[in-house]
Amino acid sequence: IEHNVNDIVSLYFLMHQIAAVNEDPVGKIRDADDILSLARILETRREHEKVSELLEQFEITLWAEKRYDILMRQAQAYKRTDAVLRAVSIWERIVESGAPESYFAGIELAKFFEHRRKDHSAALEMTESVKIACPGIRTARRDLEKRLTRLQKKLARSGKPK
Repeated sequence: IEHNVNDIVSLYFLMHQIAAVNEDPVGKIRDADDILSLARILETRREHEKVSELLEQFEITLWAEKRYDILMRQAQAYKRTDAVLRAVSIWERIVESGAPESYFAGIELAKFFEHRRKDHSAALEMTESVKIACPGIRTARRDLEKRLTRLQKKLARSGKPK
């Protein structure tokens, strides 16, 4: 019984702490992994605008700590809320960094160029530039090759050279 009482009391204080963090993340969170955890919770709820707002408050710190994994989440939240140009800005900076996340940021940029800008040359160029950074995952390599082939075909049909 004592153990169960301790659990209930602990849960009360834990819920109080969680509510305080949710209400004032900047004042309560210090660690990037805690920022990531809160962003994941909001993503699970599909509260993409709140993800954007949360991560904007920590953006300077995230860039300084080179937390490109979290910044990629911010870019995805922007993309999902149709603030695509903000996402593009983040993807470009991540690609320039050469970090492991630069492959995924580059693929997002290629999608942007292909589908939004209809600039197949830029999409192909971006896809080729991140080819070196492609992770060894078989599906990633296969998807990359499909993208390259599709873009080359589109350019060939349009009569534009690479």
